[in-house]
Amino acid sequence: MHILERWEARRTERWFSDTPIEEEKIKILCNIIPCIPAQQGEADHFWFCISRKEIRLRTFISVNVFQNNNEDGNFGFGSVYSAPFMFLSCDNQASSCNNACLNIGLHTGVLLSVALELGLDVATIGCTAGFNTDKVSEFNTLIRQCRSIPGAKELYPVTAVCVGYKDRKYANRNYIQIHGKYVATQLSKPYRRKPNNFIGK
Repeated sequence: MHILERWEARRTERWFSDTPIEEEKIKILCNIIPCIPAQQGEADHFWFCISRKEIRLRTFISVNVFQNNNEDGNFGFGSVYSAPFMFLSCDNQASSCNNACLNIGLHTGVLLSVALELGLDVATIGCTAGFNTDKVSEFNTLIRQCRSIPGAKELYPVTAVCVGYKDRKYANRNYIQIHGKYVATQLSKPYRRKPNNFIGK
């Protein structure tokens, strides 16, 4: 399939299957991150590749970080909970917020594009309504227990690029409950795509 066709067929998946991802594909995604350009060449954020087997860390992120608001309160994302692998970006507050946001956005786009080219299904999540100030210390303690991270600055999760192979078993249900939280499982629909913001050449 041509890369344009992959982009045109892309949806923000809400649930992933248990089908394992080929190890070579994860290696490519991990190895490409240091090659992505950054504003002023600054290491103003970090990326973490987190597997579904890291249950404690993934559960915390699913329940306490990536949440959205609706009239009934916060709900989570099935993609964050079910993806075989999640690439998590964290701002380390080492530079201006503008540079960090630009760099995270650029890296997110590259990871998304490469994942699609590798034939993976994807979900990019940036809704962090569940991450309150009282969770900062707990998150930093937990992730530093799982990874060796340079510096002592607190990390703040920004985006998740979830990859795997789609599973539509919950296609007819909007939510399920996981760890006492409502989790969205409905696939994004074509008519909900963002407006065309390409002006032309």
